[in-house]
Amino acid sequence: MAAQDDDVRLERYLRWIDEQDVRHPKIQWPADFGHVRGCLVLEDIDEKEAFISVPSALLITPEKASCAPIAAIINDHPELLTNRKKDDVLLILFLLHEFLLEEQSFWWPYLQMLEYAESLCDWSEEELLQLQNISLQQKAADRKIERSALYCDLLRALTQHPDVLAADRCSQLLFDIAASTVQTRAFGDQAFSTAIIPFADNVNHGLVDTTFRVTKSGRFELRTVGQSYHAGQEALFSYGPRNTEFLLLEYGFSLPENGHDAFVLTVDYTHSDQAVLERKREQLWMNNMDTHMEYLLRRHKLRQDVIAFYRVCAHETMDVIDCWKPLSIANEAAAIDAFRRDLSSAVQSFPTTLKEDESILADATISVRLRFALQYRIGLKRILSDHLRLCDFVCELLLLTGEPLIQRLLTEISVARLPGSCMVGAGIERESWIEYLQSLLQCTKYQTTLKIFADQKKIKKEIQQEKKLISRKGGQSNRR
Repeated sequence: MAAQDDDVRLERYLRWIDEQDVRHPKIQWPADFGHVRGCLVLEDIDEKEAFISVPSALLITPEKASCAPIAAIINDHPELLTNRKKDDVLLILFLLHEFLLEEQSFWWPYLQMLEYAESLCDWSEEELLQLQNISLQQKAADRKIERSALYCDLLRALTQHPDVLAADRCSQLLFDIAASTVQTRAFGDQAFSTAIIPFADNVNHGLVDTTFRVTKSGRFELRTVGQSYHAGQEALFSYGPRNTEFLLLEYGFSLPENGHDAFVLTVDYTHSDQAVLERKREQLWMNNMDTHMEYLLRRHKLRQDVIAFYRVCAHETMDVIDCWKPLSIANEAAAIDAFRRDLSSAVQSFPTTLKEDESILADATISVRLRFALQYRIGLKRILSDHLRLCDFVCELLLLTGEPLIQRLLTEISVARLPGSCMVGAGIERESWIEYLQSLLQCTKYQTTLKIFADQKKIKKEIQQEKKLISRKGGQSNRR
């Protein structure tokens, strides 16, 4: 019976879509793509081609909600908007109103297809622990509390507006469906207010080059940009440059490879001598930094400002320096070594290793939520692993004598890649790596003043002495 009801609702919805002139000649929905339903491409879709077009009459917007009876609830109860997005609250109220109208609602064929969309808020404490990120676990708990608070505030407000929305008919489940629909299905950006677009919201997210626009006639279109699709593929739409943390919180899923992920590296300069600490802070301030910094480390990107921070921390004197280029071979080695220690500390803070996680992920029988958690934490650990490999390679370069160092750097720049284990492994983007190698070339000017290019043994001794000196003086970074 339930399956028959589902078929009836689907048939009614698709018929309504056709009757309302939703255009999708090259798209079939629903189509089975493993564990999700998606949009199947029936014919090739070219670049810059609209593959779904929805008329303005179907759009559920804050403007339409403001003209509906539910607007009186917002006007009489401004507390509903305290620390909340007005558009989201309006859309939730509007959906609740239309839900209660049932078949009298113009949008009923669409509404009766909606189900509660799970997100990170629905994970158990045990499942949240699999994220291995206390901050994200707390954000999920806070989001759950915020949604519960909105429902309670809404019920209190509805007691004064029984003619608009009857409080006793607004069940927790109905509210959750409305709230999750707004959270997971709404479109919007700086130029386009939040809106729910029937049928367009059936397209799943992917790391693809797509966009949306509203035409002069008011139609909402999903379009490819530098992306084309071939028949038989799933048509995807990019929700924007979203990292996995955002995807989990807002939509309840993660991706196996997300180039928008970043690891937050917290670094601190500490010193037992307060006077030295204050002088170092002034030196950092002169370079627009402080003794406490947070940096977003991403795959395929070597951040020069991170290395600049460590150069200042490793520098012995308190004079004005230009930390945006290498100061000396010894200072560069000390800076890279400090960076590596902090990366290693971050790796060790996880209860499982990258290799262990990848082994668990290879098990096809694990739960969907565990898979999402693994994909999230694996992404972070790969970022750290990439940067550690890069640090190892830089240390190798710094141990070369003057002329071989120049030759090695010029070779790496000319071929625009690291030796097999590093450029390919670390995945640092070409421009970022070349910029750093070119700056390292400036280290060779110290070969006369520092006289450390005689042989590799002397270089190693110089670096070791530098490290010991820094250690004795207590200049350490990132003490977690």
